[in-house]
Amino acid sequence: MRGRILDVLIGNRDPDVFSVMQPFPTILRKWRYGFVLSLLLTLALIIYNCSTEHKYVHYATGRHSLSITSTQLHQPSEYHHQNFPDDVLDRDLIFHINGNDVIVFLHMQKTGGTTLGKHLTRNLDLSSPCECIKTHKRCSCYRPSSKHQIWLFSRMSTGWLCGLHADWTELQGCVPEAMDKKERIKIRRRYFYITMVRNPVSRYISEWRHTQRGATWKMTRHMCGGHVASEEEIPRCFKSSTWMGVSLQDFMACPSNMANNRQTRMLADLKLVNCYNKTGMSMQERNLIMLSSAKANLESMAFFGLTEFQRESQYLFERTFKINFNTPLYQANLTIANASPIQDSEVEGVRAVNPLDLELYAFARDLFFQRYNFMKLMEKQEREDNIHHVRINS
Repeated sequence: MRGRILDVLIGNRDPDVFSVMQPFPTILRKWRYGFVLSLLLTLALIIYNCSTEHKYVHYATGRHSLSITSTQLHQPSEYHHQNFPDDVLDRDLIFHINGNDVIVFLHMQKTGGTTLGKHLTRNLDLSSPCECIKTHKRCSCYRPSSKHQIWLFSRMSTGWLCGLHADWTELQGCVPEAMDKKERIKIRRRYFYITMVRNPVSRYISEWRHTQRGATWKMTRHMCGGHVASEEEIPRCFKSSTWMGVSLQDFMACPSNMANNRQTRMLADLKLVNCYNKTGMSMQERNLIMLSSAKANLESMAFFGLTEFQRESQYLFERTFKINFNTPLYQANLTIANASPIQDSEVEGVRAVNPLDLELYAFARDLFFQRYNFMKLMEKQEREDNIHHVRINS
């Protein structure tokens, strides 16, 4: 009997099975069919919900909170998942801290770069740690074999030698010469670029809040093609010395706001789009070139982490450079961004002015976790090979 009812549930239309229900009154039979159909629909919804990702970012709105699924934040509809080849996923690099290798940290605003910068200078397990003074922000990160050569180019070690929050374009044209001047010697070095990437909605809200408190980053040069961007190329969004107290609506309304698509712009080679001169090509073409360049540069970096995934970022850094942190990277669950009152319509507004960053982040997250899983598999294989080697030699 149970087997026959199961056949009914899965759609087996054997006359002998249906004949089991024939003696019942018609109305009762219809009720049973309706009940079975409702049960099937309920089971389908349960299975669907269990298979859906339920990671949320909460934006406090008074007593209530607006919950946004990770799908809304991380995976825009225009992005298509891709399978990266092994040579892109493999970051088993050889970093010679005693040689001429240098880690260059591209620090984008409100991505958690200050935190990582401090970890790099103060919490790495090195035979010769960076020399830090508690009252000073910067540390001297000399090579173990030299007190004149440095292995880390970052805000917390060398300072802003290439300008405040220098982007990819600025660093590419500045770092070699800046290193020569810093070390007072002209030699050939290998540069290993690293950065942190953050969810565009959270990052944008955090930058808005920072600007609202009076920050301007007005000392940023925006150097490209040998010259600083003019005010005609980047019109100011505010007339006073700061934009203190700006509303989110006004912040989003300024078309020349450098917060818009910041991560894409800072990771792209801006010389490909004639720097900040927007008259030479259509905005659609410009955006496409910048986005493609940013993806390519991010992919080619020795390491990039995701602000929302500190533990995984730490693992990838340590596997890449063969250098361990002596303290775990801290995952801040409550930040200025996710503690800020914001409505769902405002979230959509933020997304609307950051379409390039949304696609870039989806690409970065895809690559990040494929790389993470790849490195985990490599680690597992190494352990198994070591066990096998021990057994052979024992």
